Amino acid sequence: MAVKCPKCYSENPSDSGFCSKCGTQLAPSEKIPSHTETLVTPAEDLVRGKTFAGRYEEAVELSERLNYWQTGLAGGLALVGKREELRKMLNEMIEHSKRHHISSFYIAEVFSALGEKDQTFAWLEKAYRERDPYLLMYLKNHRRYDALPSDPRFTELLQRIGLEK
Repeated sequence: MAVKCPKCYSENPSDSGFCSKCGTQLAPSEKIPSHTETLVTPAEDLVRGKTFAGRYEEAVELSERLNYWQTGLAGGLALVGKREELRKMLNEMIEHSKRHHISSFYIAEVFSALGEKDQTFAWLEKAYRERDPYLLMYLKNHRRYDALPSDPRFTELLQRIGLEK
């Protein structure tokens, strides 16, 4: 009997302790790890770590079995010139967002990585209307939006959010 992951809903063998797709623990383990066992880090966290460490090729390689929109790879894909993969990821995100919630902030992040400012601002506006918490938490200091501060729309959005006077 397969076990469905509570986070990504993928099917896993019944004897799995962790989801093979996203690394989420499937059932609490009764076993206490000994000092010789290695703790398993979910693949998604490894991808994020490698992305933020600037090891983009490794992050892309690790993420092949993950849902791209869960990995934070947009900037990494753009920096290593994988624009086709980035465009594919964006299309998947938009299609997936029709059936499941995906933060508009994250979709804006991908448009920003592609250098498409008008679409970036359109999705940031959508995030603002949806009261997306990521907008408040990350917009002003998120490096994926480094090209935006020179645009007056950025300052105006920050003012509406309350992050600038």
